[in-house]
Amino acid sequence: MILQLIVLMGVLRGVAGYSSGAPPGQCNLMYPGHGVPAQPGPAPYRIEVSDNSFGCPTDNITVSLVGQGPAVFRGFFCQPRPSPNVFYTSGVISAPPSASDMKDPCGEGRSLTHTLGRINKQKVTFSWTPTIAQPVYIVCSVVATYNTFWVKLTSEVINYVQKDCTTRQTTISPQTQTTTPITTPAVRPVSTTTKRPVVPEVATTTVATTTAAPVTRSTSGQTDGSAGIIVGNTTSNDPKNSVRSATCITEIVFAAVTITIALVF
Repeated sequence: MILQLIVLMGVLRGVAGYSSGAPPGQCNLMYPGHGVPAQPGPAPYRIEVSDNSFGCPTDNITVSLVGQGPAVFRGFFCQPRPSPNVFYTSGVISAPPSASDMKDPCGEGRSLTHTLGRINKQKVTFSWTPTIAQPVYIVCSVVATYNTFWVKLTSEVINYVQKDCTTRQTTISPQTQTTTPITTPAVRPVSTTTKRPVVPEVATTTVATTTAAPVTRSTSGQTDGSAGIIVGNTTSNDPKNSVRSATCITEIVFAAVTITIALVF
């Protein structure tokens, strides 16, 4: 009876050991509490990564835990660690949105483990995104059976490579050439007709020339023998005065015309 209880407790312990995944208490050691040592030799599993470098926070690396050949496993416990043997995680590890058979026992995206430990698995896939610029390993403990498991299997190193993480989305739209009408003020046509300048009326003096009979006046009583011509005497109507008056009038009219033309143009 006692022996049967011991066997039953061992079976229950084995079921509790990995059927629902690793407990939070194992986040540091990543060691299944099965009461037996881990396998020392090479594991029939490999950890594959889609890229061995990252440089930007938006980089997303796919991780796959795969059984080689016919090898399968029932349980797993994975973390992203800069140093495989130190419980210090880097970046965020997350299950696919459609996956319902994984959980994070350590919280904050630091780990993933199974929830269905009674089902054989040949491959599980999840993703890792960086948060710190440092190399990282994906570290996994894998359980094949209750007494057969491997602890802290490591992937190849995922190195940090400095990149230009500035995302520039440049959309080149086809340029449409549009013609914008330019409104030009209407220009009044220049008339080719010459406007007659307005000439101010200027009072003119009409000098009437009256031909009178020659008057012979002589101081000496001598004539030159020509009718109407007095030698040595002048008349009161000097011809030079008439010329000056006509010249003055002409200058006034010319000045008025010039001023008028300047005002019009």
